[in-house]
Amino acid sequence: FWDQETKRNFCEASDCLKNEERREKKHLKNGSEARLDEYIGLRASFMALKKSIDNYTRPHLLPGTDFDTEDKIFFLSFGHLFCPFNIGKSLARSRSDDSAANQDGDSYKKRLNDVMKGFDGFQKAFKCAVTKDECNLLHPAIRR
Repeated sequence: FWDQETKRNFCEASDCLKNEERREKKHLKNGSEARLDEYIGLRASFMALKKSIDNYTRPHLLPGTDFDTEDKIFFLSFGHLFCPFNIGKSLARSRSDDSAANQDGDSYKKRLNDVMKGFDGFQKAFKCAVTKDECNLLHPAIRR
């Protein structure tokens, strides 16, 4: 029921995904591929922020230049979701973020970086190098 062009496009995209998966598996530890739910949560929350902007008159920003946009404040707040420590408890000074691990053994810092590194809203907010979707499966209007 597919025409030749549709079949060809499907096969090219499928081959691209297989090749990308092979490359990525070399870099992923067990459990890292399970970040999709966290990525979807990030994306849905960020979209909700963008849709709510018309509901108030001015942005709520922090003083200084580090967090001078709502997007930066959003990502700072999202990052705090990955912080396993209570602000009311003091921590040993020698403890680093990398030594604090979740039940899968990944550091919270790594989990957060895995989720953020592929999200274009984060990359634009902090002017990071944009990662590329090599397979271009989604129409540009949908990828936003």
